[in-house]
Amino acid sequence: MRSSTQGQTEYERGAGRLFETVIAAGGAEVGFGDQVRAALDAGLALLASEPELADLVALQPYECGQSLLGSHLSWVDRYAGLLRRAARFSPEANANPSFVEPALLGGVRWQIADSVLADRVVQLPELAPKLTRFVLSYYLPPELAASFAG
Repeated sequence: MRSSTQGQTEYERGAGRLFETVIAAGGAEVGFGDQVRAALDAGLALLASEPELADLVALQPYECGQSLLGSHLSWVDRYAGLLRRAARFSPEANANPSFVEPALLGGVRWQIADSVLADRVVQLPELAPKLTRFVLSYYLPPELAASFAG
């Protein structure tokens, strides 16, 4: 059995790898919609290729106590900041209240967790169009959000 410190260290390493993957993919794109789609594609592909990592980042924070949940919420804040900054520099994106990004990320995490629990981790990349549209629908007109999902 691993200690809570080991679990937190493992979580931080895994969450960091996922974050770096998302940054690299999203940062390689120019427009907001393309950044969101590329980040989701890359993140979901990584998680699909490493089911243990998908379980670690999507389920473990809610199963392992307050210290790991605190780390998870810190990562959610980092992702929210990325999304908020990318939207701010997009001329077509609407501004949202600050609670929107963490709520959106919670929805994305829930979809990933649901796939992990249903033993569909290898199919995570199939969620990219749906999740792209979900995230972008809070920033862009419906037709434009849908165009990045296809």
